[in-house]
Amino acid sequence: MIVQNDIFQIKRSLDLISDKIGLLTYIGEVAHFNSDPKMFAYSAYNCETKVLSGEFYAGKSGGCGFTWNQAILSAIGEGVERYCPTFYNIDKLKKASYAELVKQGEKAISPDKFSLFHNEQYKTEKFQYKPFTEDLVIYWDKVIDMFTHGEVYCPASFVYMPFSVDVNHISEQISTGYAAHSDIYKAFLNGIFEVIERDAFMITWMNLLDIPKISISGRLKTFVDKVVPSHMRLHLFDMTTDIKVPSVMGILVGKQEFGDFVAFSAATRMTYTDAINKTILELCQSVPYYRYLLYENEKKEYNEFEELKSFEDHSIFYTKHPEYCHCFKKWIDQDASKVIDYQEEKPWSDIDAIKNILQQFKYLNLNVYAKEVTTSDVLDANFKVLRVICPQLIPLNGSFGKYYLGGERLYSTPVKMGFKRSTYDSLNRMPHPFP
Repeated sequence: MIVQNDIFQIKRSLDLISDKIGLLTYIGEVAHFNSDPKMFAYSAYNCETKVLSGEFYAGKSGGCGFTWNQAILSAIGEGVERYCPTFYNIDKLKKASYAELVKQGEKAISPDKFSLFHNEQYKTEKFQYKPFTEDLVIYWDKVIDMFTHGEVYCPASFVYMPFSVDVNHISEQISTGYAAHSDIYKAFLNGIFEVIERDAFMITWMNLLDIPKISISGRLKTFVDKVVPSHMRLHLFDMTTDIKVPSVMGILVGKQEFGDFVAFSAATRMTYTDAINKTILELCQSVPYYRYLLYENEKKEYNEFEELKSFEDHSIFYTKHPEYCHCFKKWIDQDASKVIDYQEEKPWSDIDAIKNILQQFKYLNLNVYAKEVTTSDVLDANFKVLRVICPQLIPLNGSFGKYYLGGERLYSTPVKMGFKRSTYDSLNRMPHPFP
């Protein structure tokens, strides 16, 4: 189905694409085999932002959809998400410690709010990140507190990406929480959905929680049979935590011309139907993406976990090393126990969804901040780009050995879900499979 608003947005976005002067230098449809899942995928190449006075970035972006217009807008949107955060005005940032900011009467997010690393990780030889203490000097920028609507200082490295001017590095830089959309409310929702999703996945994976398997029957089975080829097996799970916004994890197992594969994905949305649809879409995108990654990384063996230094490495690790798949076999082999009223749930308005999520966060004593980082050229193309920051939620990153294991939620949330409390020593030590 072609949505008129999508066509309007695609036309507005065309000025961003040019191999000479474009924000995106190239965009094209990803090649599909007849044996692949039925969906559309596009890839986009970003320009070298350093030429335009931003931090250096010249990566690739991707997007997928069940229609071509959804897929191409998704790819463009991810491209501008990566573009905008590379620009900042160093003169408008504040270089100080948290203690100095407080002494000056400024409002700032306390270092102890952030779910970063465990004390044991800091003792690891050559661990390059410093403990985020009240006396550590870093750069800060103002963000909006979504509860008070006032400004508060946040570490600039959690707002911009890349951000290389800090001498003291407190974290790997990850893109979780960035979102681009023509509608500012939808951008905020997409950003906070991603933060909730990654938190839920990390809590599930690191604790190997026995989350319920979703029954693929009725309307859901009809949809799955239409999209997923019969030689692939789809498994869906409910990984919703104490944040009662539906979060779904998916595993796709199959055999393609490049061999046996296993793919993971997850999504958070206001209804299980939307979360399931997004999870399935991301899993379907994995098949051509894995084909590309396996070709590009053909000579990499990943015989040591420490060789996994990116999300790309993590995503194909279990395909290259099926002998380790036993760590999630219990999920695949379990019987389905949760039935979803697929396509029968009442939809949420964006405003009501935002209110509901913020109410839940407030009740759980979790903070939410946001910062618009839209550049003028992206705004001209009718996009708004936000960074949503929820410091207590557990981030997900792609560097093995440097997972975020210091956040209290990693240990206390399973108890709220009916499981026993874990310890640092009892956490899952296998690499996560997230792309």
